[in-house]
Amino acid sequence: MQEIKFERLLRQSILYCSEMTESHFKKIESPKLNIKHFGTIDFGRRSFYGMHNHHLTLILDRKDYVESITVHFRGVIDREFYDAFIEVYGKPNQIQIIEEIIPINKETIIDKENNIKQELLKKEFILREGTFDENPLYIIWKKENFQIKAFLRRKQNISEITYSVIN
Repeated sequence: MQEIKFERLLRQSILYCSEMTESHFKKIESPKLNIKHFGTIDFGRRSFYGMHNHHLTLILDRKDYVESITVHFRGVIDREFYDAFIEVYGKPNQIQIIEEIIPINKETIIDKENNIKQELLKKEFILREGTFDENPLYIIWKKENFQIKAFLRRKQNISEITYSVIN
């Protein structure tokens, strides 16, 4: 099966994206971010380079054209996915590994009824260049008109790949 070339959806309308992905997008309210943000409601578990993705999100520019599209996965991108991906997009420009994690601030929030307690920990990451086998946090491909950024969150067992317009 032919993989979707998500970079071809950049600078296109949301209607075109719906047709090409055979999905329906619903607006995601994000007033604090001040962006036009949409997510699939029916994308389901489709295979993408051998991994099943969970859903897609789009961010639109001021003219309502796709500025970025993110493919969300339940699971961390593995070597098989990576090898298949670089056959199409080439070797990445950057592979960023966490060198050190520095705790910045810790805050505890408790609701008024004293039922829910949440701890917030702000951290700073020092990154270095590395290889795929060193469990990267980010993998970045920079192409002529777009960028691909893979974000691998091992602790949460999820990954995201974002295709975005380069201005």
